[in-house]
Amino acid sequence: MMLSCGNGKNATAVNEAQVEIEQVIDGTPESGEKIRIVGTVHVSEAGCKLYIDAKENDGSLFKLYPENLDPRFQVEGMFLKFYYDKTESELPTDCDAKISATLTDVTPLRK
Repeated sequence: MMLSCGNGKNATAVNEAQVEIEQVIDGTPESGEKIRIVGTVHVSEAGCKLYIDAKENDGSLFKLYPENLDPRFQVEGMFLKFYYDKTESELPTDCDAKISATLTDVTPLRK
């Protein structure tokens, strides 16, 4: 008769806990869950013709150049909530936005 002490299960649990701890330290959840942010659309004739003053959930502000913003949302002063994915595309000439991004799940908001 053979008995098992269950070390395989305990080792797996310890490894999973270690991975979870590393993710917390890294700050990136394993699920890849995104957080929606808010921003105000700006349209201009000169410089960056379209950008969003975006606000992260921690309160930090940055300028984002939206590559795929639907024309119905390209209205000066429109307040939006959205997800974004940073892209490697070059920013337009004279655009001082921090990043170029594609937007998803864009929703207009009232201020």
